[in-house]
Amino acid sequence: MSIHKVSPFVPYPLPHWKYDVFLSFRGVDTRKNFTDHLYTALDQKGIIVFRDDKELERGQSISPGLFKAIEESKISIIVFSRNYACSTWCLDELVHILECKNKNHQQMVYPIFYDVEPTDVRKQTGILEEVFARHEEILAQNKEKVQKWRDALKEVANICGWELKDRNQSEFILEVVKVISSKSPIISVILKNLVGIDSHLKNLRLLMDKGSNDVRMIGICGMGGIGKTTLARVVYDLTSHKFEGSSFLANVREISKEGGLISLQKQLLSQLLKLPNNGIWNVYDGINIIGSRLHHKKVLLLIDDVVDVKQLECLAGKREWFGPGSRIIITSRDKHLLMTHGVDEVYKLKELHDDNALQLFCKKAFKTHQPKKAYEQLSEWVTKYSGGLPLALKVLGSFLYGKTTKEWQSAVKRLKRDSENEILDILQISFDGLKETEKKIFLDIACFHRGENRDYVTKILDYCDFDPVIGIRVLIDKSLIEVLSNNQLWMHDLLREMGQQIVKRQCPEDPGKRSRLWKEADVRQLLTRNTGSETVEIIYLNFPAEAEVHFRASSNTFLKMTNLRMLLIRNVQVQLPEGLEYLSNELRLLEWPGYPLKSLPSNFQPDKIVELNMCYSHIEQMWNGIKPLSNLKFMRLGKSKNLIRTPDFSGMPYLEELDLGGCTRLCDIHPTLLLHKKVILLNLKDCTSLTTLPGKIFMESLKILVLSGCLKLKNFPEIVGSMKCLSDLLLDGTDIKELPILPFELLSGLVQLNVEGCNKLERLPRNISALKYHPTWNLSGLLKFSNFPEIMTNMEHVLELHLEGTAIRGLPISIELFSGLVLLNLRDCKNLLSLPCTINGLKSLKKLYLSGCSKLKNVPENLGKVESLEVLELSGCKGPPVSSSWYLPFPISLKRSCSDPTALRLPSLSGLWS
Repeated sequence: MSIHKVSPFVPYPLPHWKYDVFLSFRGVDTRKNFTDHLYTALDQKGIIVFRDDKELERGQSISPGLFKAIEESKISIIVFSRNYACSTWCLDELVHILECKNKNHQQMVYPIFYDVEPTDVRKQTGILEEVFARHEEILAQNKEKVQKWRDALKEVANICGWELKDRNQSEFILEVVKVISSKSPIISVILKNLVGIDSHLKNLRLLMDKGSNDVRMIGICGMGGIGKTTLARVVYDLTSHKFEGSSFLANVREISKEGGLISLQKQLLSQLLKLPNNGIWNVYDGINIIGSRLHHKKVLLLIDDVVDVKQLECLAGKREWFGPGSRIIITSRDKHLLMTHGVDEVYKLKELHDDNALQLFCKKAFKTHQPKKAYEQLSEWVTKYSGGLPLALKVLGSFLYGKTTKEWQSAVKRLKRDSENEILDILQISFDGLKETEKKIFLDIACFHRGENRDYVTKILDYCDFDPVIGIRVLIDKSLIEVLSNNQLWMHDLLREMGQQIVKRQCPEDPGKRSRLWKEADVRQLLTRNTGSETVEIIYLNFPAEAEVHFRASSNTFLKMTNLRMLLIRNVQVQLPEGLEYLSNELRLLEWPGYPLKSLPSNFQPDKIVELNMCYSHIEQMWNGIKPLSNLKFMRLGKSKNLIRTPDFSGMPYLEELDLGGCTRLCDIHPTLLLHKKVILLNLKDCTSLTTLPGKIFMESLKILVLSGCLKLKNFPEIVGSMKCLSDLLLDGTDIKELPILPFELLSGLVQLNVEGCNKLERLPRNISALKYHPTWNLSGLLKFSNFPEIMTNMEHVLELHLEGTAIRGLPISIELFSGLVLLNLRDCKNLLSLPCTINGLKSLKKLYLSGCSKLKNVPENLGKVESLEVLELSGCKGPPVSSSWYLPFPISLKRSCSDPTALRLPSLSGLWS
């Protein structure tokens, strides 16, 4: 261990409390009521309480075990009851409690005056006067002992505590527990499972205690896997309760790589100021807010895994940003970075000493502190081989757990053959113990998927038949990966580096003979020099959109990569001037946005492919005829502006999602699509050249059909079978003139029918009322829609009806059947002449928008009886009032929204506000 710029010192002991609380009480008074309830409340908060449940016979002295329990308790609570002082045992406890408190100033004492007065305890008056008279009589020969009891009672009665009196006991106990919880923060399970951390804790807390009113920045540095984050986390858990606010910013390096400094600033402010939305739109906003809002607040800020001084400048740029007594702890591998930022101290972590290393190893290998007899020499050898690196000890111990001595000897033999002591080689021992599919999962995560959502990675790996659910579980159990609280898969830097190094070692000089490629230089070499081989399984290029990476490749670039199972090329422009002769038929995932050719290779038969993502491609036609793609589930070709026709879907029986949105030249949909049995989502949004669909549709699994923005689409196909799964039918922005009589008995699950902006739609089908469970009807922008149909059934589940900008002249008498309607929007209905008198049947109506209805001359006299009405918008209603119906008694709760001085006059609303 080394400490930068720290003078020699004598470390103070860091107490290890066995108990959080020692309860001192008189059993006959409170054991079965107050003390029992207090004990239970403390225990439920996770506070470890010592409570002696044995009664002591008169004349028996207090046991040494009880004294030890007092000494090992951080807090003592004394429950003073009427008979407390009658017990010499209780009084001896009290004396020892105060002796421990005065000897070790970190111990705390809290009195509770249950049914006695503090004054009586302090002065031994009242009932205590009689009690002490008896004590002095019995102990006439030991007056010194009695005086100790008196002094102890006087001292403890002067300590601030609680007096029950006539208060509610449950509320009283909650108050006590709240204070004790704050004074006795629960130590995380992490601390109990650590080895060799005590000295680090003492030294780091000593550095934190210097200059108590100063703002201090302390750095923790060391190699990867040495325990920097663990130490910082423990110190944070132990000390955060002493500050007005605390924030732990984990994985700063990874989050910053993804442009996440703003999210870190938001997290910091949210945790320190408890602001749900702190209005940060860029890092400079964050700097200004942090620098101005925290300078009066004593905070503990931990910034973990910093690799760039700019990260610190954005999160803890200056000491003046924080209030007196604040502490900023920063972990980094780079000592120079910490010094450059001007930290006050740098604490350097080193490897564990042999004894601690052996103990940590045994915790993992044997679940005990010592090795089993037959494994002692093997354990010592492995511990020495690990070099005291905590991560290596943990992984090796987990790998060897439950193995026989012969299996241990075999593992040690392998280690001896490789004399290299570097960490990556050590960690590979665990990798070598995996099954082949588990190795593939580990390498895929190490090279491509660290930090990604567990469910997403599971789905991708499942494409390759790797059984990822159990495989990922095995990797977690072997401490090779972990799952973060947000369901992200995570892997330590050294483990990821180990995995990537394993791949590189497959052929150090030639990337084309490695199984996985992810670096630009390696992929560029492979594509431009045609060095690919059957070894290549995955090519994964993922650059930011602004990177503008360009490759030029020949037509036979992929010819030798016959085992390629995943090809992902994101934000890379690959030029193929000679075309493309071959793609592997082993592909499970093909993701190539911006694919530059008009079609895929004619010999491409990807019968194992599950997901095909080729948005923004130059494809005109995928292929001719039928291709047997029995595993394909997702096909995404959105924004492929040259695509003219879809393929035959007969060979894709399990297709679930088809995205053709934004394919502006698409004009030919194969009839097999609209008869597909498994498609769940079909997106044809903004296919502006699409004029017609095949004549019949029967898609029994379809949930969402998007035809929005198909400007030339004039007709909807005939529904010829049950489509009860369809919940969303989006026809907004199409050229449809009339909806056919929809067989709603075949569309029983329909929730949303959107026809907004269908400018040529003149009428709705007569059976539209079958959509009675659709909560929002949006008919706005239907310029030729003039006649709202009569409603035939109760529509109580419809909450909103939007008719804004339509040509409607009036509402049907049956409007009252919309009994659950909350909002009725008739804005800018220029032809609206009147409202039916049955509008008062809308008993739930809260908002009525009539602004811009320039021909509206009157409203029904009974509109004022709609007591639920809160908002009535009338601006732009220019017609003169023709009857007294304008002068109505409206509810006083009504809010008037009317900025137009020439709007229709409602004198009864003149005193209301907008």
